[in-house]
Amino acid sequence: MLNKKRSYAQCHLELGQSDFLLRSCFVCGMMYAPGDESDEKLHGDFHMKYYEGIRFKGWRDERVVSTPSGGNCRILLVLDGDSPSHKRKVKEVLTIMEKELGFQIVL
Repeated sequence: MLNKKRSYAQCHLELGQSDFLLRSCFVCGMMYAPGDESDEKLHGDFHMKYYEGIRFKGWRDERVVSTPSGGNCRILLVLDGDSPSHKRKVKEVLTIMEKELGFQIVL
């Protein structure tokens, strides 16, 4: 006879509360579970990036493709051989664009 210990962990009790299920943020559109600390933090981070924009100061070795007239905007080129931090920033921008445009871009 095997001596196995079973652990029973109950994560949530659904007792008809209105905010038990996933909630959709009306501003950023992200679905999250209210009351779940990690999920709320993830939503807060995403919401801030969506609402306030992604912070970008620039890179020392950035490749400027074009500088549209008016404002301090620039179009940058990021290649496969660039640093992982450059690629992460592009993926961060793509995540917001996907949500806004309503489709998913596969990298």
